[in-house]
Amino acid sequence: MSNGLAIAAVTSTLRFVLDRALQHPHPGQVGGARVTTVRPDQLTDSSLTPGPSINVFLYQVTPNHAWNLADLPTRSPDGSLSQRPLAALDLQYLITCHGQDDSLDAQRLLGRTVTALAVTPVLTHDVVVDAMDAYSTEAETTFLAEADLAAQVELVKMSPTPMSLEELSKLWSVMLQTPYLLSVTYTATVVLIEADVTPRAVLPVRSRNLTVTPAGPQKTPPRYTQRDCPGNRSPARHVGGPPCGPCGLRERCPVRPVRSSSPEIPRHLTKSHLCRGHIQLCLGALCKLMCSFTSRH
Repeated sequence: MSNGLAIAAVTSTLRFVLDRALQHPHPGQVGGARVTTVRPDQLTDSSLTPGPSINVFLYQVTPNHAWNLADLPTRSPDGSLSQRPLAALDLQYLITCHGQDDSLDAQRLLGRTVTALAVTPVLTHDVVVDAMDAYSTEAETTFLAEADLAAQVELVKMSPTPMSLEELSKLWSVMLQTPYLLSVTYTATVVLIEADVTPRAVLPVRSRNLTVTPAGPQKTPPRYTQRDCPGNRSPARHVGGPPCGPCGLRERCPVRPVRSSSPEIPRHLTKSHLCRGHIQLCLGALCKLMCSFTSRH
């Protein structure tokens, strides 16, 4: 990641690419042309920018949503830092060409600018290092010696940005408030700026526990129904009702869990029905009682 000098480092690298393209021999070379980084309204001032020039001006900075969404939370629930905050930015540049209109200096410089950025659309590690070495010795840009843009994991890419006539007129008349000069817009993406803070150290892991649970659909618990007593030859199921009838033999009636194919209570069964086994037991007990009563009398 880069430090807070990344934005200035991208501007200086872009300036280096265009300056190297002007120094390289090419047809229609504009004599005395150079690359500047001033406001476009200062290009018409001969004391500030004498002669033809290519001006690089950063006019807008927008967040890069792809990298910002990929960034993990930087703070824990108690507010302490868990990792270094990261700011991902896209830089919009206005590259203006200025010179004599009679000799078409601006148009020749614009053609050279577009060609140079087509040849070098990516600011590679070597290009950034060469740019920092070239401008870190100048009095105005000595701070570039501390820039670490070359160590960024994502390379900065340059791409032309089309603008409509309405957007272009607003940029020059409202924002810059200066007469229009021949220009083109480019976007540099992405610049990753990491905060220079120390997050809290993560506590060590004391032990690792691995738990394995069976997978698959959960089994449905069986519906419990009651079969008749063993004396019943034609069993009937009491679904949803009391275990047995009011014969007092509730504990002696065996109950076994079975799966019922129908969850509804059969219409021919009611709570007052008795199983046949209970009826036989009751009749047998009644016969014994009657026999003992007749034997006594």
